[in-house]
Amino acid sequence: MPDMPVPVMTIISRSDGEMGNHFPELMIVPHEAESYSWVLRMGAEIYHYLRLTDRFPICGIFNGSWKEDSEGQCQMMKMLKDRFLMAFNANGAVIGLEEAGPVSNALNMVEEAIKAGCKVIISGDRGETEEDFLADMAVAVGADYVKFGAPCRGEWTAKYNEMLRIEEFYNVGRGKIGKEQF
Repeated sequence: MPDMPVPVMTIISRSDGEMGNHFPELMIVPHEAESYSWVLRMGAEIYHYLRLTDRFPICGIFNGSWKEDSEGQCQMMKMLKDRFLMAFNANGAVIGLEEAGPVSNALNMVEEAIKAGCKVIISGDRGETEEDFLADMAVAVGADYVKFGAPCRGEWTAKYNEMLRIEEFYNVGRGKIGKEQF
């Protein structure tokens, strides 16, 4: 029975011109839920109602500083590494097929990330379709997280729905989603 990855959802996404280079998107990582379907519900409700509450614990910082700001990344890592997943090649490896190329390259990247002790985050790419292969791949490789975007457009909801089908098929047990954070 596979462990289900935790979804990482975009809540606010802006182009460089709208928000500047320092804040391209706000993402949430719902965790500590009894099932994938509950985690998905938490993220969808937060997205649709924009209410962050203690009822829905959130963890994770993705692209928390500019890519070239290695000093800022190190400083943020020292301050927050025990409280948040830091995904900019620090303790979380974001792996998408767009940058990986063939699936075999992505699988090699997953293997290398695991060897390096990183959390594996399977990511959708811009310009996605409703193809749900990434959901299957994320579960198959034992990814810790999936980064598919907001639960509002067909290309993203197709992947979240596939994750729900996988959870239902395997009848993944209580307490499997996001318990072991970092």
